[in-house]
Amino acid sequence: MIEFFKKFAQATREFFQPNKKKSRKGQAKIVKRLYPKEETPSDSDQDLKLSKADLGAVLLRSLKMLSDFFYIIVLLFCVLGAGLGIGYFASQIDSVKVPAKSVLLNQVSSVNQVSKLTYANDEEISDIDTDLLRSPVDSNAISDNAKHAIIATEDENFKSHHGVVPKAVFRALVSSVLGVGSTSGGSTLTQQLIKQQVIGDDPTFKRKAREIIYSLALERYMTKDAILSSYLNVSPFGRNNKGENIAGIEEAAQGIFGVSAKDLTVPQAAYIAGLPQSPIVYSPYGPDGSLKNETNLSYGLKRQQTVLYNMYRTGYLSKKEYETYKSYDIR
Repeated sequence: MIEFFKKFAQATREFFQPNKKKSRKGQAKIVKRLYPKEETPSDSDQDLKLSKADLGAVLLRSLKMLSDFFYIIVLLFCVLGAGLGIGYFASQIDSVKVPAKSVLLNQVSSVNQVSKLTYANDEEISDIDTDLLRSPVDSNAISDNAKHAIIATEDENFKSHHGVVPKAVFRALVSSVLGVGSTSGGSTLTQQLIKQQVIGDDPTFKRKAREIIYSLALERYMTKDAILSSYLNVSPFGRNNKGENIAGIEEAAQGIFGVSAKDLTVPQAAYIAGLPQSPIVYSPYGPDGSLKNETNLSYGLKRQQTVLYNMYRTGYLSKKEYETYKSYDIR
C-alpha cells in the first residue's frame, strides 16, 4: 500500500510540473510524434495538447493502480476469512471426543420406528411414529449390482478412503466461509451414514467436525462392506407402489420392482441407486401409489442413465454392457 501511494504521488507531480522535467526540444519531439502528418501547432496549442496527453496517461496509470490495490484488498480479506474459518473449524474438531465403539455401532445399526422431536438444546419434546417402511437385510441379501451402483454414484473412492476425503472437506469449508459453490458435496458414504443415523444435518462447523471424527472412528470399528450394507438399509428411497414412504434397499426393490434386493438387475439397481439424492422427485410413484406421468417420470429415468454412466466410468460395466443397459427401457 505504501508503494502504491508513492507511485500515485509521483505520477501526480509529473503531471502538474511537466515543463520542469522536459526541455522544449523534448516537447517538440513529442508533438512531432503526435502530429506526424500535420502542420506543427503553435506553442500554446502544443502546451494544451501535451497537457491533455499527460492527463490521459496519468488517469490511466492511476486507474490501473487503484484496480490493483482493490484486488489486493479483496484477496487479503478472502485469505483472512478463510484463515479464521479454518482455525475455528480446527478448534471444533479438537473439541470433539471420539465416541465409544459400542455406542457408535449401536447408533449406526439401529433402525428406529420412532423418531424424537427436540428443541435446539436437545431437550426432548415428544416421540412420534415414523412413517418410513424399513426391512433391514444382511449384506449377502443385497445384490452386488446395487452395491456397485451406489458406490459409483455416491462415493467412487469408498474402498480406498478412511472415512473422509480431505480435499472434499477443504472445498466444502472454503465454500462455507466464502459463500461460493456447494457446501454439501463431497460427503463419503460413511459421512452420509453418520449424518443420517447419528448427528443429523445441522449446517454448522460443530456438526461437521463431529461428522468427520465419527466417520474416521466408524471406519476403524466396521468393515467397508458392513458400512455399505448399513447405508443401504437406512437410506430413503421415495415411495412404493402403494404410495408409502420407504427406506432401505429391500423395501425399495420390493416396492418398486417387486423383487428381492438380492435379485436386482443392473438397470433396476441403477434406478434405485439414483433415488437417495432426491427420493420424492426421482420416485416413479405418486402419493396415491399410481405411476407418475411422463414428465415427472422422466426425472428418475434421466437419473438412472447418469448412474449407468457412472458405473461404466468407474469400471463396473464394460463399454458393451453399458450400451446394452443404457438402451433398456426400465419402464
